[in-house]
Amino acid sequence: NRDAILLAQLAQAYAGAGDAATARAYGHAAYALAPGSAYVADAYGWAVYQAGDSGAALQLATKAAAIAPANTTIRWHLAQLLAEEKRTGAAKAAIETVLRDPAFTDRAAATALLKAL
Repeated sequence: NRDAILLAQLAQAYAGAGDAATARAYGHAAYALAPGSAYVADAYGWAVYQAGDSGAALQLATKAAAIAPANTTIRWHLAQLLAEEKRTGAAKAAIETVLRDPAFTDRAAATALLKAL
């Protein structure tokens, strides 16, 4: 559903701009339309995380990664949430997975997080 994708993109934009409440609202609306979309679940999960609920965000990120296991952006978000929830072994495994993808662009941050764990 293209409306859900647009709402998810708005959630990402507002999360990036630091407006977690608006991001969460757009993410929730997107997820209500397309709960089976990995992109939507990831965007909503990241908005929920930005709003301060890392536990709920982790559930959404886990779902998104199960739907699209090869998507490194989703896997990277999952890794960050796993680290936030002190699930170090799983976080390290997720980071190592994204670092194996030569197209992954957030390599410096992923490497730094891996070293910190």
